[in-house]
Amino acid sequence: MVPRSWLIYSKKRDAIFCFPCILFGSSSTKQIMPALADAQKGFNDWRHLSPHIPEHENSTFHRENCIKWKMLEQKIKRKTTIDASLQKAIDQETNKWRHILKVCTNILFFCAENNLPLRGSHERIGESGSGVFLSDVDMISKFDPELRAHIESLHKGNISYFTPYIQNELIDILASEVKKQILDDLKA
Repeated sequence: MVPRSWLIYSKKRDAIFCFPCILFGSSSTKQIMPALADAQKGFNDWRHLSPHIPEHENSTFHRENCIKWKMLEQKIKRKTTIDASLQKAIDQETNKWRHILKVCTNILFFCAENNLPLRGSHERIGESGSGVFLSDVDMISKFDPELRAHIESLHKGNISYFTPYIQNELIDILASEVKKQILDDLKA
């Protein structure tokens, strides 16, 4: 058995592909090495697989593309790509939204466990009568700087995860997970 990390399989197309040649190959490369470097067709002549794999693997085009692929991997690991600062900003934004979503989910769990109503007569954080959910968000924001910064940015018209629509969506997702877990337990 020979491990080939560059070789990928598509169930949908029932074919194999050369990842670095698809990623870095030019149109001339795909004309010379059409089988594995073609992202549309791939290679699925399973009876004649044996001669084609070593032939492709030993080609100069494949080797050059593998070197480019490994160099890109190293640059990504060292965070020295052109878009490294952009990727860092995307990661920070992703982490921020995950954190806010975790806070909202934990508040929903708290309200559900204690049989508390989520909504009040107002939909603004910090107002009396805003409901348990928004009151909890306000209270947690006093101890959580990331959540506090997010709430302060809401005055500028930014998106929040605190609307009744999002609350209902989270409740539906949690309910389907609970149902799935109950069904899995019953099946077991």
